[in-house]
Amino acid sequence: MKPMDKLSQSMDRGDFVFQRPPRPGEEKTFEEIFPTMQDINILVEETGDDRDDLPRPHPERFSKHFVPHVVDCSDPRCVKGGVFLGLIVHDVIRDRRTSFQDAKPCRGFRGSPKGRRYHGACDHQFKIEISVTYKPEIGAAR
Repeated sequence: MKPMDKLSQSMDRGDFVFQRPPRPGEEKTFEEIFPTMQDINILVEETGDDRDDLPRPHPERFSKHFVPHVVDCSDPRCVKGGVFLGLIVHDVIRDRRTSFQDAKPCRGFRGSPKGRRYHGACDHQFKIEISVTYKPEIGAAR
């Protein structure tokens, strides 16, 4: 049985804004992209239908040293599944939020092993918790 395509496999390398370490001249570091951010902690926990007998993956933790743009779905029957973590992180930092909690559905679908049939949307979800610390602003009120 051929493994199903995951969301990160279907994307162009240029879509991975937060991938580290950067290739020379190709990508910026996380600190260069978000200069106002001092530290970030991210927890991603994948949940799914209890009817399938798949082991649940452990929660994944990320920091400013490595934030993937995409977290792939662990369901082997899911095609192009996962969540765009990079877009969520970008929105949180853009809005200068210090915390974020939400559950996002998997973007994939369940397919046949050869990818010819569609068996409905993937029922996995990603619970995301983000906490951000920002650098003090220069010239801030004393």
